[in-house]
Amino acid sequence: MAGVVSLDLTSRRGARVAQCLRGRRDAIGVADAEEDWKLDLLGLDPRGVIDRLERRPGLPARQARAIETAREFLVRGHAKHLIDLYCGVGFFGIELADVVESFVGVEFDQQAIKSARRNAALHHRTNGEFISADVEQALPDLLAKFSPGATSLLLDPPRKGCPREVLELLRRERPSQIIYVSCHPATMARDLNVLCADGVFKLVQVVPLDMFPQTQHVECVAELRAVSVPNEQ
Repeated sequence: MAGVVSLDLTSRRGARVAQCLRGRRDAIGVADAEEDWKLDLLGLDPRGVIDRLERRPGLPARQARAIETAREFLVRGHAKHLIDLYCGVGFFGIELADVVESFVGVEFDQQAIKSARRNAALHHRTNGEFISADVEQALPDLLAKFSPGATSLLLDPPRKGCPREVLELLRRERPSQIIYVSCHPATMARDLNVLCADGVFKLVQVVPLDMFPQTQHVECVAELRAVSVPNEQ
C-alpha cells in the first residue's frame, strides 16, 4: 500500500522511525508506550509491528472501503475457502472470515503473524489460521489442500507486486477467484496481464479507491475469475 510501512520496532531502523513518530498520536493512533505500541485500525492491535501505517487521520474509514469492496467480491464468488497472501497482521482475513468456511493467512514476518493470531482471538475468528512462511514456499501446499473450484485467493503484495513464480503457480492451479489489492497500478497491471494471458483468468472488475487524498497514489481492488476450474469439493 502506498504511504504504508511495516516496521519491526526492535530493529535499528524501526527504533529511529518510532522515535520520529512519538508525539503524532493524534494523526496515527499510536499509544505512547515504550513496550506496547498500538495502531487503532478497525480494532486491530499490531503491537510489535506497525503495519499499514498511514500518516493521515481518518485511516479506518478509508481502509473500510477496501474491506467492503473485497467483501463484495468474495460474497459473489461463493468460495468456501480463503487464502490470504501477504496477510500482515490479518487485516483482510479477519474481516472476511465470516464469509467463508475456512481461511488461512500467510506472512513472512513472524511478529506480524503473532499479532494476526492475537487479533483473530480478539475478534473471535475460530475458522482459520495464520502461518509464518514465504508465500512462494507455502502456496503449493495450500493450493493442494483446498479445492481450486471452492477457493478464493486474496493477494495484497508489496508495491513491487508478486513474484513471477507465484503468478505462474496460480495459472496452473487456477483458484476460482483472485482478489488482488494493490497500491501500485503499474505493477498490478503487469501482474494481471500475466494472470489473464491465454485466457486463463478473466478480469471481472477493478475498483479504484482514493485512499490517499491530495496525493498521486490510488489503491485498487481487482476481481479475477478462472475461466475453467475443477469441480468444487
